[in-house]
Amino acid sequence: MRVTPRIRVSRVKKGKRRRGEKGKAYQSFVVGYFPLSPFPPKNEKGLSALPAKTNRLLIRVFGIILGGLFFYAGLQKHYHVYEFAEAVLAYKIGPVWLAGVVAAVLPWVELITGGLLVAGLKRRSCLLIIALLMASFLVVMLVTLARGLNIDCGCGLFFQKQVGLVSLLEDLALLAWAGGLYWWELKTVASGQ
Repeated sequence: MRVTPRIRVSRVKKGKRRRGEKGKAYQSFVVGYFPLSPFPPKNEKGLSALPAKTNRLLIRVFGIILGGLFFYAGLQKHYHVYEFAEAVLAYKIGPVWLAGVVAAVLPWVELITGGLLVAGLKRRSCLLIIALLMASFLVVMLVTLARGLNIDCGCGLFFQKQVGLVSLLEDLALLAWAGGLYWWELKTVASGQ
């Protein structure tokens, strides 16, 4: 891992002085980043200082991993449709016919968005759909926890997982991942990299 050293930079400000100094005042600040930081270093414009190829590669790799997770979750829900339909019915949020529609449509939405994200097609649209799905899953789980229901999550990655703090944190992490990738993608497109 390449570590960018911290560099002390001084700028001259006319007319102001530090206490106890004669002459021109200097304002110094540290430029750089910590080597263990999860965020890439920034340049003067606030954009990623990583080379354009590295930036695109990281976006692509993180998108492939997220798309693969959603493709796998959709595949599990598609192959175990009866278990997934029972999990949707257990939430007791809407009528039975709505649970059937959700159990029929949601696996295909996850399969298509995950597959397109892995293929690198319509990335921003897929990231936006995934972020909206995760936000809606969070709302449904919070309502379920508030009602005191002890049911299976039906998440697709792991069946037989209870709705609770772990599933909420997992969905929150996936929402942050999708939202972060969407924002990073927008910044990269806006900067022309």
